[in-house]
Amino acid sequence: MEIASTQSLTYPTHKITFGAIEIGYLALSTIYGLKRAGIYSITPDAINIDDAVLHVKPLGTDIKKCHIIPKEIIPVIHNFKEGLKMIKNKPSISYYKYIFDELCSNAGVRLRLRSGWESVRRTLQCELAIAGVNATVIKCFMGRKMWETELLFNYDWKRIDEMIFEKHPFLKYWT
Repeated sequence: MEIASTQSLTYPTHKITFGAIEIGYLALSTIYGLKRAGIYSITPDAINIDDAVLHVKPLGTDIKKCHIIPKEIIPVIHNFKEGLKMIKNKPSISYYKYIFDELCSNAGVRLRLRSGWESVRRTLQCELAIAGVNATVIKCFMGRKMWETELLFNYDWKRIDEMIFEKHPFLKYWT
């Protein structure tokens, strides 16, 4: 994966350079299964490279959830953080669907109609289940709502993340 390579893209109200930012969005989606609204809420302050911790604010709550940043994606997330610092006017949240579709198109990935970001979440959840990860652990990691994850913000997030990353299907592709 070539992080330094970029290509320009013009969209009605924004000019985006595909590079560290877009690769960061893709990493957050494939590694954590974040929804685009969750990715949209991430600021440079939410990323702590020194401690390898990412803070995510799930939709509908004011509580931040923590995740370990695996060593495989630390350079990508570091570049993402630096790129976020340079953005003056963040595009609207609907623009992220356009970014995702463009990334998939450039990579030769064909999406089913209206599958978008959620297709990555479903694939991650299925692959983790196939790898033998407990369903409650998967749902807790991905922030899915169910009665077992009512304690979502009180769980041992480091232990959950370590259990997930042992069998994570996409992590190996980021090295």
